Amino acid sequence: MEGPELVNSLRQLVISFEPYLRNASSYEQAQEVLLNLEAHDENFHRYQFVSQLRAKIDESLGGLIEDEFERFSMSQGSDVASDQKTVVQKVTDQVLKSREFENLTHYLRTNVSQAAQTLQNNFEQEFGSGRHGPDFEDVRDKRHSNEMDANMSFSSSYPGSLMFMNQDQAQKLAEELDPHRSLEDRQCSLHTLCSLAPLDVVASDQWSDIRRGLLAALEDPDLNLATKSLKFIAQGFSTVTSQTKELYLLLVDYLVDLCKKNLSRLKNGVDVRKSEHIRIIRSFRLLNEFQLIVPSYWIRCPEILVEQVIESTLKLFSMQHVSTVASSVTNIPMTALHLMALIDPKAMWFNKWMHGSYSRIPLLQKLDGQKKIIENAVKHCLEFTASRKIPFDLMSDISDTLSRVSNSDGHRMHYTRHEMDYIYFIHSLNLLGKLLCHKEGRKFFPIKVKDISEPISITKFLCSLIQLIVDPGNLVTVKYNPVSQQFDPGILVTDMLKVLCIHHDVTILCKDEVTNTLLSPISHWLDDEVNYFSILETLIKKIFH
Repeated sequence: MEGPELVNSLRQLVISFEPYLRNASSYEQAQEVLLNLEAHDENFHRYQFVSQLRAKIDESLGGLIEDEFERFSMSQGSDVASDQKTVVQKVTDQVLKSREFENLTHYLRTNVSQAAQTLQNNFEQEFGSGRHGPDFEDVRDKRHSNEMDANMSFSSSYPGSLMFMNQDQAQKLAEELDPHRSLEDRQCSLHTLCSLAPLDVVASDQWSDIRRGLLAALEDPDLNLATKSLKFIAQGFSTVTSQTKELYLLLVDYLVDLCKKNLSRLKNGVDVRKSEHIRIIRSFRLLNEFQLIVPSYWIRCPEILVEQVIESTLKLFSMQHVSTVASSVTNIPMTALHLMALIDPKAMWFNKWMHGSYSRIPLLQKLDGQKKIIENAVKHCLEFTASRKIPFDLMSDISDTLSRVSNSDGHRMHYTRHEMDYIYFIHSLNLLGKLLCHKEGRKFFPIKVKDISEPISITKFLCSLIQLIVDPGNLVTVKYNPVSQQFDPGILVTDMLKVLCIHHDVTILCKDEVTNTLLSPISHWLDDEVNYFSILETLIKKIFH
């Protein structure tokens, strides 16, 4: 990125600003549009300057980024219930602090400033009369097409860096991805795809054929093939545009098929030493990575992208497998959200999607058509509070032996079904708590739940949860352990009530039934029915933890 080549590409980019500057009603509006040009110009990723910039970034930082991803991947191992800071955020932090990034920034600032100064010094020659006539759009399109044709070839300048393809090469890649081709051909094609800019691939005319090949690779028994396909999708998630939606929908379609085939096979839990379980966890982790970063880009995205991402996600999370045969393990149906809860037990994806109205409104609208998600969450919470089974040490005394199976690094290797049910309870509790914080979310109640005759009101639901805090059976028989408080159900419910208390509308808590349930230990103590001193002591610890 230097010399006449940089000047020419920068000129092309500046000329593309013309229609946006003409339509802007103020300097501030023009500045806003140009700063978010990627969201407004469908040809953004095809401009020569953008292609050069992307190649330079990959040349300078590609190796460092891959090394950092590999390092974090190795350090995380199979600990699927890790903290909520995404791998992308961690890698980004390291790259931004690196010497390589500092050198790249200095290089780009110097060269681009020199190229801009050259254009400014020769402004009349570069942008003078005759360049903005009625046929400007045709001239720009022809120039853009010619320049792109000259540059749409596989680059050999930077081994392992991003490459650019023409339509013939895209067609060849699509053909080699066909599931009827040999494993070697498909692996080579995926290797090449991972060297390309994913958004350029999505924008190509052959995308529908390439998509079929990628989906077949994801479903292939060969784990290496599936991993390479996931890697290509992950690379596409590095930025969020209208093309990124296609990669997300591809991943969701794959997970829908995966859940149809595998939910019934997970009735005894998840063992990350099994290749088929590794495949499931990796895929859901990638899905969650995107879910956590995409809210930062909602406002820049067209509404149709937001709606399609939300709709496809809820379709996936509404999936469940109800066994027709009585199980000795559990009677709770296995759902896709059981698997998401392993990755995101506190439902941070839902919390982020509910934060801003831009995504909250369509999310609640789409949820109205997928009430099964809320119904399952409510039903599971009610069943858990009714059983009063508190599995400590993540999460069940029934599974002590299996749950402690780990690798040499101490990472969890196996999650039993009882543990998965409890993690799903934590996920459901956080999801429903966030739902109750909003007026439109509370409209889902009262809600009809399968196998329960009367609809469940908010008051009845809260009173049921409060039993986990005040029920004598729980508090007398279980010792308070500060180490396990992160997963203590009483503390989880207490935290949810605290959030509801500081919310603008707390009328759902101002009910006699709720107040009486909360004060029941004190009432029993005053009535001297039984010695409740130890109960009150534990209750206070939970409230003020």
